[in-house]
Amino acid sequence: PAQTSKQASPTSHRASIDGCAMTVGRLSSFLSLVLSLLGPQLVDAGCPDVASFRTEAVISSFDPALVKGLWYEHRYKDPAQALASCQTMNGTLNGNILEMDFSVRYGLIRFTIQEIYTPVDPPQPGVYSKGVNEPGGQFVKLQTAFVDVKVGADGLYEQFSMYSCISALGLPVEEVIFATRSRVP
Repeated sequence: PAQTSKQASPTSHRASIDGCAMTVGRLSSFLSLVLSLLGPQLVDAGCPDVASFRTEAVISSFDPALVKGLWYEHRYKDPAQALASCQTMNGTLNGNILEMDFSVRYGLIRFTIQEIYTPVDPPQPGVYSKGVNEPGGQFVKLQTAFVDVKVGADGLYEQFSMYSCISALGLPVEEVIFATRSRVP
Protein backbone atom coordinates (compact mmCIF):
# COMPACT_ATOMS: atom_id res chain seq x y z
CA PRO A 1 0.00 0.00 0.00
CA ALA A 2 1.13 3.53 -0.74
CA GLN A 3 2.33 5.52 2.22
CA THR A 4 1.43 9.18 2.41
CA SER A 5 3.48 10.11 5.45
CA LYS A 6 7.17 10.87 5.27
CA GLN A 7 9.50 8.35 6.87
CA ALA A 8 11.79 9.66 9.55
CA SER A 9 15.48 9.01 9.16
CA PRO A 10 17.00 7.05 12.03
CA THR A 11 19.13 10.01 13.07
CA SER A 12 16.46 12.72 12.87
CA HIS A 13 14.49 11.52 15.92
CA ARG A 14 11.30 12.71 14.25
CA ALA A 15 8.00 11.11 13.52
CA SER A 16 5.61 12.50 10.95
CA ILE A 17 1.87 12.83 10.63
CA ASP A 18 0.70 13.35 7.05
CA GLY A 19 3.91 15.18 6.16
CA CYS A 20 4.04 17.39 9.28
CA ALA A 21 7.18 16.69 11.28
CA MET A 22 6.73 16.15 15.00
CA THR A 23 9.82 15.98 17.21
CA VAL A 24 9.97 13.15 19.70
CA GLY A 25 12.72 14.81 21.72
CA ARG A 26 10.44 15.53 24.67
CA LEU A 27 9.24 11.93 24.74
CA SER A 28 12.84 10.71 24.54
CA SER A 29 13.86 13.00 27.40
CA PHE A 30 11.01 11.72 29.55
CA LEU A 31 11.86 8.09 28.76
CA SER A 32 15.51 8.78 29.55
CA LEU A 33 14.53 10.11 32.98
CA VAL A 34 12.26 7.13 33.70
CA LEU A 35 14.91 4.67 32.58
CA SER A 36 17.60 6.34 34.66
CA LEU A 37 15.39 6.00 37.74
CA LEU A 38 14.47 2.39 36.99
CA GLY A 39 17.88 1.39 35.62
CA PRO A 40 19.11 -0.33 38.80
CA GLN A 41 16.01 -2.54 38.80
CA LEU A 42 16.43 -3.61 35.19
CA VAL A 43 18.39 -6.80 35.77
CA ASP A 44 18.45 -10.01 33.77
CA ALA A 45 17.37 -12.32 36.62
CA GLY A 46 13.95 -13.08 35.08
CA CYS A 47 15.12 -14.02 31.57
CA PRO A 48 16.09 -17.45 30.25
CA ASP A 49 19.43 -18.15 28.58
CA VAL A 50 18.62 -16.78 25.12
CA ALA A 51 21.55 -18.65 23.54
CA SER A 52 19.88 -21.96 24.41
CA PHE A 53 17.09 -21.30 21.87
CA ARG A 54 19.43 -21.23 18.83
CA THR A 55 19.18 -23.94 16.19
CA GLU A 56 22.23 -25.84 15.00
CA ALA A 57 22.21 -23.68 11.83
CA VAL A 58 22.77 -20.55 13.92
CA ILE A 59 25.25 -22.15 16.33
CA SER A 60 27.42 -23.61 13.55
CA SER A 61 27.36 -20.97 10.81
CA PHE A 62 25.55 -17.71 11.70
CA ASP A 63 26.93 -14.80 9.64
CA PRO A 64 25.64 -11.31 10.54
CA ALA A 65 26.66 -10.02 7.09
CA LEU A 66 23.80 -12.10 5.64
CA VAL A 67 21.27 -10.06 7.66
CA LYS A 68 22.05 -6.87 5.71
CA GLY A 69 19.19 -5.27 3.79
CA LEU A 70 15.44 -4.80 4.06
CA TRP A 71 13.22 -7.05 6.21
CA TYR A 72 9.48 -7.26 6.79
CA GLU A 73 8.30 -8.32 10.22
CA HIS A 74 5.32 -10.65 9.84
CA ARG A 75 4.72 -12.04 13.30
CA TYR A 76 5.86 -10.73 16.64
CA LYS A 77 5.35 -10.78 20.35
CA ASP A 78 6.43 -7.39 21.63
CA PRO A 79 4.58 -5.21 24.16
CA ALA A 80 6.11 -2.09 22.58
CA GLN A 81 4.32 -2.89 19.31
CA ALA A 82 0.76 -2.95 20.61
CA LEU A 83 -1.47 -1.48 17.86
CA ALA A 84 1.51 -1.20 15.49
CA SER A 85 1.59 -2.03 11.79
CA CYS A 86 3.90 -1.94 8.76
CA GLN A 87 7.01 -3.04 10.66
CA THR A 88 10.23 -3.07 8.63
CA MET A 89 13.90 -3.39 9.49
CA ASN A 90 16.93 -2.43 7.45
CA GLY A 91 20.13 -4.16 8.52
CA THR A 92 23.69 -2.90 8.11
CA LEU A 93 26.95 -4.18 9.52
CA ASN A 94 29.37 -1.75 11.17
CA GLY A 95 32.44 -3.84 12.01
CA ASN A 96 31.06 -6.65 14.16
CA ILE A 97 28.04 -4.60 15.27
CA LEU A 98 24.72 -5.22 13.54
CA GLU A 99 22.55 -2.11 13.17
CA MET A 100 18.86 -2.42 12.35
CA ASP A 101 16.79 0.64 11.50
CA PHE A 102 13.40 -0.48 12.80
CA SER A 103 10.43 1.40 11.37
CA VAL A 104 6.86 1.02 12.55
CA ARG A 105 3.54 2.76 12.09
CA TYR A 106 1.23 3.65 14.99
CA GLY A 107 -1.94 4.84 13.25
CA LEU A 108 -0.82 7.67 10.96
CA ILE A 109 2.51 8.13 12.74
CA ARG A 110 5.60 6.47 11.24
CA PHE A 111 8.40 6.07 13.79
CA THR A 112 11.96 4.85 13.19
CA ILE A 113 14.51 3.84 15.80
CA GLN A 114 18.00 2.43 15.35
CA GLU A 115 18.57 -0.86 17.15
CA ILE A 116 22.19 -1.75 17.92
CA TYR A 117 23.16 -5.43 18.24
CA THR A 118 26.52 -5.79 20.01
CA PRO A 119 28.06 -9.27 20.18
CA VAL A 120 28.17 -10.72 23.69
CA ASP A 121 31.50 -11.32 25.40
CA PRO A 122 32.73 -13.98 24.92
CA PRO A 123 31.26 -14.12 21.40
CA GLN A 124 28.61 -16.73 20.58
CA PRO A 125 27.20 -17.01 17.04
CA GLY A 126 23.92 -15.11 16.75
CA VAL A 127 23.87 -13.86 20.37
CA TYR A 128 23.80 -10.12 21.07
CA SER A 129 23.08 -7.42 23.56
CA LYS A 130 20.43 -5.28 21.86
CA GLY A 131 20.24 -1.57 22.60
CA VAL A 132 18.83 1.50 20.90
CA ASN A 133 20.53 4.62 19.59
CA GLU A 134 18.20 7.05 21.34
CA PRO A 135 18.35 9.18 24.49
CA GLY A 136 18.18 6.77 27.42
CA GLY A 137 19.16 3.88 25.15
CA GLN A 138 22.11 2.98 27.34
CA PHE A 139 19.59 1.68 29.90
CA VAL A 140 17.82 -0.61 27.43
CA LYS A 141 19.85 -3.80 26.92
CA LEU A 142 17.97 -6.88 25.79
CA GLN A 143 19.59 -10.29 25.70
CA THR A 144 19.00 -11.34 22.09
CA ALA A 145 19.55 -14.44 19.98
CA PHE A 146 18.84 -15.26 16.38
CA VAL A 147 16.94 -18.51 16.88
CA ASP A 148 16.87 -19.72 13.28
CA VAL A 149 17.84 -18.46 9.82
CA LYS A 150 17.20 -19.66 6.27
CA VAL A 151 19.53 -18.84 3.37
CA GLY A 152 17.92 -17.69 0.11
CA ALA A 153 18.95 -18.19 -3.51
CA ASP A 154 20.96 -14.94 -3.44
CA GLY A 155 23.13 -16.22 -0.57
CA LEU A 156 21.64 -13.83 2.00
CA TYR A 157 19.28 -14.88 4.74
CA GLU A 158 15.68 -14.81 3.50
CA GLN A 159 14.03 -15.60 6.87
CA PHE A 160 14.94 -15.29 10.50
CA SER A 161 13.41 -15.67 13.91
CA MET A 162 14.80 -13.81 16.89
CA TYR A 163 14.15 -13.90 20.64
CA SER A 164 14.96 -11.06 23.05
CA CYS A 165 14.36 -10.61 26.75
CA ILE A 166 14.91 -7.98 29.41
CA SER A 167 13.96 -8.28 33.04
CA ALA A 168 11.91 -5.39 34.45
CA LEU A 169 11.46 -5.50 38.20
CA GLY A 170 12.44 -9.17 38.13
CA LEU A 171 9.85 -10.15 35.50
CA PRO A 172 10.79 -11.13 31.94
CA VAL A 173 9.66 -8.84 29.13
CA GLU A 174 9.99 -10.94 25.98
CA GLU A 175 10.11 -10.12 22.29
CA VAL A 176 9.84 -12.67 19.49
CA ILE A 177 10.21 -11.69 15.83
CA PHE A 178 9.59 -13.62 12.61
CA ALA A 179 10.84 -11.70 9.56
CA THR A 180 11.34 -12.33 5.84
CA ARG A 181 12.61 -10.43 2.81
CA SER A 182 9.14 -10.65 1.27
CA ARG A 183 6.45 -8.07 1.95
CA VAL A 184 3.95 -10.94 1.99
CA PRO A 185 4.85 -14.01 4.11
